[in-house]
Amino acid sequence: MSYPNYSDLQNPLSAYAGKYLLPLAATASAAALGAAAHALGTPPGAASARLARPLAVAKAKTMINRFRTQSGRGHWPGLDRKGVADRLELLIDSPHLVNQGGNGLCGEAAFLYVWLSEDPWSVARYCVQLYNGGAASVGTDVWVRPRASLRSQDFTKVAKLMVARNSDHKDAIKWGAEWMMMSALRDANNWIISYDGTPSDDWGSGSSNGEVADWLRATGVFKDVSAADGRGSKNNFAAATKLDPQTSVVILSIDSRMFDETPTGPGNDTHNAVLKSPVTVQEDGTVDFDVWTWGGPVGPVSALRASYHQAGLSQAQFTAEYFGAVVATR
Repeated sequence: MSYPNYSDLQNPLSAYAGKYLLPLAATASAAALGAAAHALGTPPGAASARLARPLAVAKAKTMINRFRTQSGRGHWPGLDRKGVADRLELLIDSPHLVNQGGNGLCGEAAFLYVWLSEDPWSVARYCVQLYNGGAASVGTDVWVRPRASLRSQDFTKVAKLMVARNSDHKDAIKWGAEWMMMSALRDANNWIISYDGTPSDDWGSGSSNGEVADWLRATGVFKDVSAADGRGSKNNFAAATKLDPQTSVVILSIDSRMFDETPTGPGNDTHNAVLKSPVTVQEDGTVDFDVWTWGGPVGPVSALRASYHQAGLSQAQFTAEYFGAVVATR
């Protein structure tokens, strides 16, 4: 079966164009883009009303089932179609399973977890169009067009590299869907340094709070998105305790050691995780809150640290390793 080649096309230039669109030899006309997109049923970048989650999940699964029965490997020859479909369906039901697999994609993972939770139908459409057409969009503004070098990557080899780096990632071969969606988003945002999708690519990985905020805005799900990065937020415990994940989506910008180590001294802004309950001080003086990170279930930081044989999180460590947050209001 022949699929539209979106990798050579782009949606009309927008306010995001200079930051998100890789250089093109020529810009396709809106008519050409529309004609190519017709074959998939929904043009990339087409806005859609947000559906109630049960209906969105049902609609997403209908698309996934159709995608699964199609032939060929689209524009990702090293990525199995059925494996992508099966994993995507699982992620639609259980967004917390999104796993970066040791790759430097924590910002992309946090964004994907939130997007899956809020609008699973749009994520399914993004994934299917990305695989079949080589490119897709987040909402109507952020066009994700990864380089051919990433699309030609053999995911079987990538999964082996993940396991070699961390034996806990023994199921990495199953994570092709989120690997493709997150790696494509990262590579499309890199102007100069391409991203190869492997755990060792430290130069091409890494996202800023500003990028994560822009991706959340592009979904069209939220009324307002802000990045509290610096400006009185960095190393400010009081500011952190005012974050309200009950009324907003909150993605923390922190040092990953907050979850698995007890160091001394200043921290480094190395990780993003989704805050799921207010940051509070316990009776014993430790800090605790519920969080989503690293493909695990939502749970308290105290339990996460205990799984790494660490004592409770001190207020001093939290403060040293807190760098702000992205806040998205529904």
